[in-house]
Amino acid sequence: HGVIFSGTGSYDFTPGAVSRLGWVVGGLSYPENYTPATPGVIKTSYTYIRDLVNQNNITPINLNTLSNCSNPASSCSLPANLANGVYTSDGDVILTAANYNFPAGRDFVIMVRGDLRLNGEIHVPVGSTVLFTVQDDITVDRSVGVANSDSASPQIEGWYSADNNFTLLGIKNCPTPDLRLNAEGAIVVNASLSGGSFSYDNRDLCAAGSR
Repeated sequence: HGVIFSGTGSYDFTPGAVSRLGWVVGGLSYPENYTPATPGVIKTSYTYIRDLVNQNNITPINLNTLSNCSNPASSCSLPANLANGVYTSDGDVILTAANYNFPAGRDFVIMVRGDLRLNGEIHVPVGSTVLFTVQDDITVDRSVGVANSDSASPQIEGWYSADNNFTLLGIKNCPTPDLRLNAEGAIVVNASLSGGSFSYDNRDLCAAGSR
């Protein structure tokens, strides 16, 4: 079970619950302020990671040099044998694979100077690390998830840092519930400290259970 950190803002999971255990930190009744270790800096933000890459003289690999990712704003399918490294895109990225598994025993940083859309599942094996750091928004397609009664196995794994918003798309047409998204890792919003939120308003499990 994950922990939702809402800071000093409100949250609403009606008619469901945050999880079976109901773990929430912060909120209007018990607000919790988050103060970055370095004032004004979230260390997963696009600008921080970009500057760190530059300071260490790392040359990122442009996503559009990959064979199935020449136009990442419309379609990008990462290769199965993706090499270790830092990858970058100068604009939006749409990951289109229905189910992508990062290689084992490798580490990846993917920097997106724009929006990132996930149209399929992302899996990271034990022993590998993956960070997506996105200058604008991260959006998850409504097809990514499972029925609420199904397994709690994750559909997205890794670190996902959006300078602005992280949004779950859905249909929101009760009594037919949307899919439940199971995530393992961490999701960071407002990484630029300029405004952003985690939005699930369009994905509703209706009376099917907890979010």
